[in-house]
Amino acid sequence: MFKSMISIAVAGTLVSSLAFGKDLALSPEKSSIAWEGSKVVGGSHNGTIGLAEGSLKLDKEKVIGGEIVIDMKSIVNEDLSDPKWNKKLVDHLKS
Repeated sequence: MFKSMISIAVAGTLVSSLAFGKDLALSPEKSSIAWEGSKVVGGSHNGTIGLAEGSLKLDKEKVIGGEIVIDMKSIVNEDLSDPKWNKKLVDHLKS
């Protein structure tokens, strides 16, 4: 069982021109999201998940807001090598 908190790191490509105070679209094809989920009884799992769409709001060079929509159907576990347990965890996360 996972805690309700899952940490997510996003690395992506923004449009090339940085206009102050405007929303900047993230490119789903050039973006990646890494996730790590901790189990209640100890241990953790990690993997990747696809970005459906997203945008960031900048003030000068500082991110001040935004929205990221992830595609739960694309979730992948990267630390379980046993196909049976990997599928079981991924199916659980998708549900």
